[in-house]
Amino acid sequence: MVARPGVSRWSPTLGGEMETAVLAAKAFLASLLERCGALERCRAFRPQPWLQSVPVALLFPNQAPSLIGTLAGENGASLPIAARALLRRANGFLGYDVEELCARGPASKLDQTQYCQPAVYVASLCAAEKLRIENPEAVERCQAVAGFGVGEYAALCMAGVFDFELGLRLVRLRAEAMHVAATVSPSGSQQQLMLRELELEQIEELCEVVRKETGGREVCGIAYAMMPKVHICAGTKAAADRLFALGVAHGAKVNFLDTPHKLGYGAFQTSLMRIAQIKLKAALLAAVPSMRPPRCAVYFNASGVKLPAGSDPMQVAELLAAQLTSTVLWQQTVRGMLSEGVEKFVVCGPSTAKQLKDVMRGIGGIETWRNTAVSCV
Repeated sequence: MVARPGVSRWSPTLGGEMETAVLAAKAFLASLLERCGALERCRAFRPQPWLQSVPVALLFPNQAPSLIGTLAGENGASLPIAARALLRRANGFLGYDVEELCARGPASKLDQTQYCQPAVYVASLCAAEKLRIENPEAVERCQAVAGFGVGEYAALCMAGVFDFELGLRLVRLRAEAMHVAATVSPSGSQQQLMLRELELEQIEELCEVVRKETGGREVCGIAYAMMPKVHICAGTKAAADRLFALGVAHGAKVNFLDTPHKLGYGAFQTSLMRIAQIKLKAALLAAVPSMRPPRCAVYFNASGVKLPAGSDPMQVAELLAAQLTSTVLWQQTVRGMLSEGVEKFVVCGPSTAKQLKDVMRGIGGIETWRNTAVSCV
């Protein structure tokens, strides 16, 4: 081969030397960051003045049944190249075709906690990539992110805390651990129920009454603080039965929720998920060195308040672990974002994400509902 004038011929030897130098530089940088520690990385984080945020928050939904049709039809056909790339990476990591499972099921498999949570994570990030094409400023310069339940992992991926694969690995472990925690006890022994017309503090008092009456043998707690006077509780069947009666006696509208044991549904957000929490926390702590400080504010379920941009990733790990046995404080989360000046919201996820927009109306009224858009796949 004859080199053109002014253009060097590629040399295998030179290429190898350059590759070695690059690898050595990467290794040195990695060791330097490790020695500096997460705290120093956080101190070094400085938002750039030309990348000021816009008053938009990205929201990501929790697992939900009836996902069949996600990533199919018009929604699937309109996916951008970046979302298609995510699907290929997910398929390779999970070992099955998540797009096929979402599009055609069977529902008996997709609705299982161990499959549903990874599917929601992948679909939510595909929806975010779709939004990036339609409104790049909302994605790249959002003021805050938040996720409901497993949606926190998609939110953290969008905040740059971890990459797609690490988030998917943690979600799969979480889903499998929660599935086991829900099915390890006999069928029907874990139950969810909804109470309306009572305030959070009133329901907390009723749950405490149930625990005292049973000498602490039964589990009873608030799983989801959805919106004003709408809460989902969970616990052992005996505790749920007693809470039902107490709720009715105190003027609440109460109904049991379908909690299918065979699909891995149970008393989520209660101490019955402790065995899952132990496994997840170990994985989260091991992953901290691979995490980065968030690029924007992140609102967490377990606290209901924001973790500012640039925070220590160790705090992220602790909050994610705490979430499994804590009440999801969604009402407080949304009110916190509104008080911090967030004006618009975009829910990113599968078609079931539209339900989260309705919840926004219950929290912030018609104006918040109008200012909440949905990006679905």
